[in-house]
Amino acid sequence: MKRLESVFLTGLLLASMLPVYGRPAEEPPPPPPPHARRPGGNRHPLLSALESKAFSEEERKELRQLAAKDPRAFEQRMRKHFFKRRQEKAQHMLALRNAYLEAKTPELKEAALAKIRTEMRTELENHLKFQKKLLDDTEAAIRNMEKRLSVMKERYRKQVEEKDLHLERRTQELISETPPERLVKDAAGDFSRPRKPRRGNP
Repeated sequence: MKRLESVFLTGLLLASMLPVYGRPAEEPPPPPPPHARRPGGNRHPLLSALESKAFSEEERKELRQLAAKDPRAFEQRMRKHFFKRRQEKAQHMLALRNAYLEAKTPELKEAALAKIRTEMRTELENHLKFQKKLLDDTEAAIRNMEKRLSVMKERYRKQVEEKDLHLERRTQELISETPPERLVKDAAGDFSRPRKPRRGNP
């Protein structure tokens, strides 16, 4: 479920922070809120943004390592990069605007307008490509969740069906001469998992 939430949050944040003049969809969105982070070393939702042309191979490698080592520092770096790119884009678009407004001849004005339209079209196409990728990722995440949901439903159905049998088995384990090992360990404050036997051992 967290994976699906992360996909939605990444897309929503990108869409909500698009300025009116537009910007390339390949720019990474700002980090999601803390509750969207995935603990335990799972893939960070912002790692997909590193596929952008705005990052060099060296930067991608460094940021992937940072994401695995320190997710919070990774998010801060991505936020810094995002806002730097947004500032640069705003300055560039304002420069194009000024070039159009200050053009002295109809020919220069038309050329400036054509450049604005070309860049706007490129940005919009990049945005649509990003949205398509987000859509595909979301559909894949939903399909995976549907599979998991089906497994969970079947497990629950089986547990309900075998409820009385399970209850009797646990009751007999509790009143047997040797108490269940898991209860003894829990009572002693030992919540470690039993080690799995190595392959090849008898």
